[in-house]
Amino acid sequence: MGDVMKVLEYNKRLKAIKDEGNEILSRCAEEERERNEEEEKDFQRINIEMDRLEARRDDYIKVNRISDEEMRISIPERPEVAAQQTQGNGKNEKRAAFFKYIREGEQSLKPEQRALVEDSSGLYLVPQEMLATIYNNLPQANPIRKLATVIPTNVDKVLKRELGDVTMAWGKLETGAVITEGTPTPGQDTIYVEDLVGLVKIGKNMLRDLSDQSLENLLVQRFTEAVAKAENNAFVTGRGHSYQEPEGVAVDTLLISSTYATDLATADTIIPDDLIKVEYALPAQYLEGASFVMHRKAELAVRLVKQTYGPYLWQPSLQEGMPRTFDSYPIYNCSTMNYPADTVDEATAAIFGNWKAGYVILDRQSLQIQRLDELYAEAGLVGFLGHFRVGGGIVRHDAFRTLNNEST
Repeated sequence: MGDVMKVLEYNKRLKAIKDEGNEILSRCAEEERERNEEEEKDFQRINIEMDRLEARRDDYIKVNRISDEEMRISIPERPEVAAQQTQGNGKNEKRAAFFKYIREGEQSLKPEQRALVEDSSGLYLVPQEMLATIYNNLPQANPIRKLATVIPTNVDKVLKRELGDVTMAWGKLETGAVITEGTPTPGQDTIYVEDLVGLVKIGKNMLRDLSDQSLENLLVQRFTEAVAKAENNAFVTGRGHSYQEPEGVAVDTLLISSTYATDLATADTIIPDDLIKVEYALPAQYLEGASFVMHRKAELAVRLVKQTYGPYLWQPSLQEGMPRTFDSYPIYNCSTMNYPADTVDEATAAIFGNWKAGYVILDRQSLQIQRLDELYAEAGLVGFLGHFRVGGGIVRHDAFRTLNNEST
C-alpha cells in the first residue's frame, strides 16, 4: 500500500503545480491579453517541473509494477491542455459574436455578446486567428516588410536609441580595449505608431449568403491587400509623424543630401550606370542583404537599355518566385516613388540599401472594425472601416544610398 501512496503523493504535487499554471491562464483570459514576460517564465518553469515529476512518477510505477487497476491513478492534466478547452469555448463565442456584428450590426448583439468583442472605444475587435492570418500574409504582399526589421510593440512610440546597436572592440577591457560608441541617429529620434484606416465595402446579399469562413477569407484578402499597399508606399515615401505617417526613406532630408545621394549622370534619365554608381556608394558592410527600390517605370527604363542592335544589357532572372535582380541585387517597386522624366529636380529616383540594418517597422498587432450601415445603403452595400496601428522609421542612415534626379 506504501507504493500506491507514493504515487498519489506525486499526483498531489503535480495537481498543485497545475493549479498554479491554470491561475496564470485564467488571469490572462479574464484580462483578454497574452502572458507577460514574467508570467511566461513562470509558465515555462511549471511545465519543466511537471515534466520532472511525471518522469519520476512514471519510473516509480514501472519499477514497482503498479497497475492503473490496482490504484486507479488520477493523472492531472497539463495547465495548457485544460486551458485550451476553456479558451476554445471562449474563442468560439467571440467568433460567433463578431460575425453576427458583421452580418447584422450592433443592434443584433446581446449585451454579453457585445462585451466579448467591443473595445473601450466602441470598435469591434477582429478574432485573433483572423488577425494572425492578415499579419502572416502581409510580408508576401508588401516586400518592405520582408526586407526591414519588424518589432511587435504594445506602446505608441519607441526611442531609436532604445532599439540598441552593437559596437565591438578587440582585446580585453581590463587591458585597455576601448569600445567606441556609435554616434546618435540624426533627425527625428522617435518612431511613432500611426493609425492606418482602411475601407471595405461588401454587398448586403453577399453578407447574408457567405459562410463565416468565406466571409473571413474575403475580409482577410481585402484588408491584407489594402494594408500592404499603404504600408509599402509609406515606408518608402511617408512624410513622417507630423503628417501621421511613417518615415519614408526616399524623402528623408538627410538621405537626399549630398552625403548619401548620387546624382543621375543625365537629368530625367536613368540608366544602368547610375545604379552601379549608387551600388558602389553603399558601405561594404551593408551589401549582404541590400536591394534596390524604385518606381516600376524606372525599372523599365533600365531594362530597355541595350547595345546597338544587340541584346539587352540587363538580363533579369526569370526563375519563378524569385525577385528581379540588377547586378545580383534584388529590385522592388514602389508606385509612389518618382520616375525621373515625370518629376522636378531633387527627387529620389532609386534607393539602394540594407533595410534590415537601417529601417524598423513597429507593429501594434490589433485590428478594430467599425460597421457603416447607412453611408452606402442606397448602393446595397455595407462599409467596414478597419483600424490598424503601425509605424516605421530609419534607425541607421548609413545603411542606405539614394539616386537623385539633379540637373543643376
